[in-house]
Amino acid sequence: MNTELESKSQRILVIDDNQAIHDDFRKILGREGKGRVKATETEDALFGTSSNQTPKASFEIDSALQGQDGLEKVCQALKDRRPYAMAFVDMRMPPGWDGVETIARIWENDPDLQVAICTAYSDHSWSDIVKRLGETDRLLILKKPFDNIEVRQLASALTQKWNESRMEKLKMDDLKRAVLEKTLEIERAADVLRTQNIALAAAKNAVDAANTAIYTMQNERTTRRCDKMLEGDVHNLIRSALLIQLAALYELPNEIMKILEQCGCKPRGDSTILAHLDKHTASLKDANQISKMKDLRTKIRDLNRDLQSPEDVSTMVSNFEKLTGRNFIKPAWLSTEMKKLD
Repeated sequence: MNTELESKSQRILVIDDNQAIHDDFRKILGREGKGRVKATETEDALFGTSSNQTPKASFEIDSALQGQDGLEKVCQALKDRRPYAMAFVDMRMPPGWDGVETIARIWENDPDLQVAICTAYSDHSWSDIVKRLGETDRLLILKKPFDNIEVRQLASALTQKWNESRMEKLKMDDLKRAVLEKTLEIERAADVLRTQNIALAAAKNAVDAANTAIYTMQNERTTRRCDKMLEGDVHNLIRSALLIQLAALYELPNEIMKILEQCGCKPRGDSTILAHLDKHTASLKDANQISKMKDLRTKIRDLNRDLQSPEDVSTMVSNFEKLTGRNFIKPAWLSTEMKKLD
């Protein structure tokens, strides 16, 4: 939260070439003095209030005798972070800038300053002033000789207006700052998520590649084991290749793999394979491993489902692909052995 919201400015700058005017403003608006008592008495008479009531807040008054001096004071106040809330500016201040020129120069540096321009003459019409300064709600005209109550009311209204406008601006600045900080926080979080997603995608690709490599390696390893033991006709050769590729999807001990390789290409070899598989399953304690062995047993049995004959190789290959979700890969050794049969 902006700490400037906690303080209000009652600072007023009087720019007039007549020192007596400065004295009058200090009597009317200053913190102490007979002028303030007189002003209070005037207010009591006008509004029917009692001077015994709590005194109204006083203003901090600074003076400048020329427009150039006033501009310097405004710039210094901004530099000190103690800006003026309003200024009373005389219209005629020879030999320097007139009031309109002074206000224009000041607003170039402090566009929020509220101004009451003081004049006893009609040498500048309102249209001339508007033409030089533009349409604005920051400017009022105070005719000389001015009334004390009118001065007091102008000072109170314009400083209050300046403070309220300043508070709104500071609150808006705080809000913009909070929105910016939250936006940056969200963007940083989004960057982290994007980085994590990229890392996760790379990790997934690496895992998929590793699984493919493992499957290929296991398939090649098990198919190489069959090079010296293949016997039988084309049907049994293909069936053996299917069993080997099916077994490659499971983690089987070497002894089971050897039984599979020896019996896979023999007629009625399923019973021997299943018997050893059941024996291996009975020795397991891990429920997940037991479930995998049961699943393999079911797939071996289902490999022969709906065969039109023991030689119905196409149905067997189709069953394999449905059971595993993979295409049957014809190993090199199978082509070699089939050529031998020819």
